[in-house]
Amino acid sequence: MLKDARGPQRRGLGRIVAEWTVYAGWLNAALRRDGRAITLFGDGEELADEFGDGTLAAIATSFRGYVARQQGRFRGVVRASMAALATPGGHPVQATFDRLQAAQGYAALGEADRARRLLDEAADRAADDIEPPPPVYWYSRPFFDLNIGVAWLGIGDCSDAAALLAEGLDGIPSDQAGAEWLDEYRAALATAREHA
Repeated sequence: MLKDARGPQRRGLGRIVAEWTVYAGWLNAALRRDGRAITLFGDGEELADEFGDGTLAAIATSFRGYVARQQGRFRGVVRASMAALATPGGHPVQATFDRLQAAQGYAALGEADRARRLLDEAADRAADDIEPPPPVYWYSRPFFDLNIGVAWLGIGDCSDAAALLAEGLDGIPSDQAGAEWLDEYRAALATAREHA
């Protein structure tokens, strides 16, 4: 449909196609179809660039970091997160998450000082009450607390990690509380409590 679209509505349609492409990538990432997810994120980035949606381009780039994190490729986590931060037109809420994701990557690489600097920047921004863009509606204070907790766990501060992870899980809205993507945060909480 997009290929044949003409006229003033083509740009709006292009943004919708870009968003759905990134969403399809996320679904594949959730199912651990990593190769397909990366391809769709790349396609989504290109479409977002073509139709001038910097926010969606940054989200697609950031999601490549999520796949890298699931694979244990922490340099890839940092690289994708920093690329998302550098994407023109990105949303401030997305930038907060990408600082947290990069901090997790640096913590896993043993670069605690870099991780702490990013955590400090992200913690200040996470306190801002900014509405997330629709494609990442779950980016909220509780979600950020979960990711701050994971980064603290990676640094080795298990007590702070446990507190933030518990607070984050308690704050997740009831309609999201049963989501499978929360399992990694529940596992991180169990690890943090065990070593606190």
